[in-house]
Amino acid sequence: MFKIKKMILKIYGNEFVASAHDIDSKQLTQLGNNPSQDEIMNLIPDYDVSNTNYFFINRPLINDILSFEVYDGEENVWKGNLDDFTDIYDHGDNYPEIMDIDLWDEQDEYGDAVAWDEHPQFIYYEEINKGLVGIVKIDCENFDPEKLSCVCGSLEKDDDEPEFLDKIYYEQNLLQWIPLEDEPKNISTLFSIIS
Repeated sequence: MFKIKKMILKIYGNEFVASAHDIDSKQLTQLGNNPSQDEIMNLIPDYDVSNTNYFFINRPLINDILSFEVYDGEENVWKGNLDDFTDIYDHGDNYPEIMDIDLWDEQDEYGDAVAWDEHPQFIYYEEINKGLVGIVKIDCENFDPEKLSCVCGSLEKDDDEPEFLDKIYYEQNLLQWIPLEDEPKNISTLFSIIS
């Protein structure tokens, strides 16, 4: 009889945190084009970058430094990068059970950082952090990186479209993100008004 092990997949690189909070025309006028966080908090006392009325994203950023390590207890059993993952559609062919997972091939719908009809003006917040940026638990007998796949998301901005790692699958299972105990090191923070 095989014993199922609880392995940990750790994700290293840059964490992409972004949110948007809708504001009305009066608030837009009061804030101006380049408000400070203090000015925003004075005008909108309940404003919280991680609990907004439009969208919030907190996921590993896809770039050249994104890497993965799998641990069985304290022992490191695998290191790799996103190129080692199986394509999500090939993965679905190998594990048809994931076809039953709601929106298995679609990213969560967050929103975009460009103004449009339903969101004509909003406060956009973004931070990039570096270090350990994600953890998921894998229950398996023997870890095989070819049984990993992922769904990526992106956020449309006026000048950029950052991509992030949204969902990770192992075999037929959607893996759950585990909250980080330590915050990664902040590299940059941005507040801006989009209108």
